[in-house]
Amino acid sequence: MRGGKGIWNRTRITTYIAAAHQRSLRVLSERTGIPVGRLIDQSLSDFLEAVGMQEEPSVPPIDKQYLRQRMRSEQATRTGQKEPLN
Repeated sequence: MRGGKGIWNRTRITTYIAAAHQRSLRVLSERTGIPVGRLIDQSLSDFLEAVGMQEEPSVPPIDKQYLRQRMRSEQATRTGQKEPLN
């Protein structure tokens, strides 16, 4: 599902989501530097795979281990604590 020149095919949609989800997505995006649209793409891919509707990856996966490390690092920076070494 790739478009020309290595760009993933994207479509604009307009919808409503729970306000709590929107706040969480915004915070996660700010903390990790991953755009909200990319986070939504990953969430939908994970869901579609779980219900057996995704035959091939439609977006490159987000490295969840890297994401966890970024979140821990950002939280440690905010609280002034040292990061765990693991």
